[in-house]
Amino acid sequence: MIELSFNNIAISGLASCVPENVETLEKYNSVFGKEAVDKFTVTTGVKCRHMAIKNQTSSDLAFIAADKLLNFKGISRNSVGALVFITQTPDYRLPATAYVLQSRLGLSQNCICFDVNHGCCGYVYGLGILSSIMTNSNIDFGVLLTGDVVSKYMAPKDKSVCMLMADAGTATLLEKKNTANVLSAVYKSDGESFKSVIIPAGASRNTDATCKRSVWNRDGNERSDYDLFMDGMEIFSYGITNVPKIVKEYLAAAGKGQNDYDGLVMHQANLYLMKQIAKRIGFPDEKIPVSVDRYGNTSVNSIPLSIVDAYQAEPDINKSLLLCGFGGGMSLGVVDMKINTTDIFPMIYSNDYYTEGGISHD
Repeated sequence: MIELSFNNIAISGLASCVPENVETLEKYNSVFGKEAVDKFTVTTGVKCRHMAIKNQTSSDLAFIAADKLLNFKGISRNSVGALVFITQTPDYRLPATAYVLQSRLGLSQNCICFDVNHGCCGYVYGLGILSSIMTNSNIDFGVLLTGDVVSKYMAPKDKSVCMLMADAGTATLLEKKNTANVLSAVYKSDGESFKSVIIPAGASRNTDATCKRSVWNRDGNERSDYDLFMDGMEIFSYGITNVPKIVKEYLAAAGKGQNDYDGLVMHQANLYLMKQIAKRIGFPDEKIPVSVDRYGNTSVNSIPLSIVDAYQAEPDINKSLLLCGFGGGMSLGVVDMKINTTDIFPMIYSNDYYTEGGISHD
């Protein structure tokens, strides 16, 4: 278990943006049958989701969240020294989408920018990455951006993902402060299960794959190698076994228990899995924020989105939160953090997109 600890990094702001376009699961009654859809809702908790429109990308949602957050906090764009963008659905193969965001946000050229290819555990990984950079540099402000538009990579008849996944973008402002509470994190990885969540084609391997969709023998769902595949049973088994273990290990090492936290904010994989994990850890339901019912599984965005959804309307109060990400890779991560509710921007809804980001042959 890899352990990180930061004494001078504060989470000073948080914002989340989702598309205005809302999709309920009723549309799938004609595809899978009402009984199957109702059963899916009971198990996963998903009732509706926000889905990106055709031209909207992960960076569009992250940009809106970041732009609103920097204005809300009154932070000079020139003072931001690092931008880390976590995504598995970038705007382009190259360049890294972080540079597009740097330009759109009007950040200084004296700014470290890069993408990190990470999914459901990406937010907790990103907090460790950006905190490490800031701790070992003269950077006072950094922005951690997340974004995924997984809806663009789902086969419409793949019931393992097409009713579950959704789109969003988030922005987190990190600030160097001598008075900051300790921000600590632990991480684990299991690359043996890398095929559990995968889009097999579209990069440098499997270049001869066909775009034609067919029924996969593995699970009976129809998709192509360019569509997202997710082995739900393997993820469930990994989550129910390893998430309680890493959280208990962290709590034991830190000498803490559930009474030390206002909430355990988990990746919103599905409601049933989250409840089973919370039960095994010993956290009551009232301390488990749930957003999957209205926003679906938003991949890397689900933890920060859930914080915004759960706490932005509360009065001025410091929240002590334990974050737990798990999923593709496979990967695990826990972050112990604090945030003041006045630093959380209300949920943003937008269909805006970057009109200058299209194809150019000039």
